[in-house]
Formats: sequence, C-alpha cells, structure tokens
Amino acid sequence: MRLGKQLRDEGVARAIDGYTSLVEYVEDFVLRNYAGKEIVFEEIRMMLERDGIHPRTKNTWGALANVLRKRGVLFDTGKTTISESPSAHARLTRIWRVSLL
Repeated sequence: MRLGKQLRDEGVARAIDGYTSLVEYVEDFVLRNYAGKEIVFEEIRMMLERDGIHPRTKNTWGALANVLRKRGVLFDTGKTTISESPSAHARLTRIWRVSLL
C-alpha cells in the first residue's frame, strides 16, 4: 500500500515531467523579481501566462510551487488568502516567502 506522501510525490513528478527547463526558468523568474517578498503563486502563474507560458496541465503550477519549496526558493509563511482567480471559486491559497538571492 502506498502512502499519501508517496502518491503526492509521484503526481508532482508526473506533472513536471519534461519541464526541467520550465522549472529553472520559473525559479530564476521568481528569484529575480520577488526575492525576500511574500507572494501568492497565483500571481506568478498569471504573469507567466501573460508571457505565453502555458503548461500541458494546470496541475503543473502546483507542482512547480512544490519543487520551488523543496529547492529552498519558497517558504510557507503559514498565512493564507482567498484566491482571486474566478476558476478557483474563492478557495484559500498559501502565501509564500521567496528566499533572498
């Protein structure tokens, strides 16, 4: 029987499969523009989508946030806010702190 954490990690790996360069691009983008600031990843997603970046699946955005957390780029502040995206139906979303360069 697989544990929930193992299933989550496998899902993250599937969502970002083939996007090594996207992970590196987003990491660089976040560090250059938001170092030391608190952000909602939704804001990053909207900016990147405006720049024409559209992953195969929307699950990739959550996987990217998780990878950046594991790499020490994002830190969970323990705070939440209500999502502004209409498709999110006002769900709670994490507020992250971006590490310093």
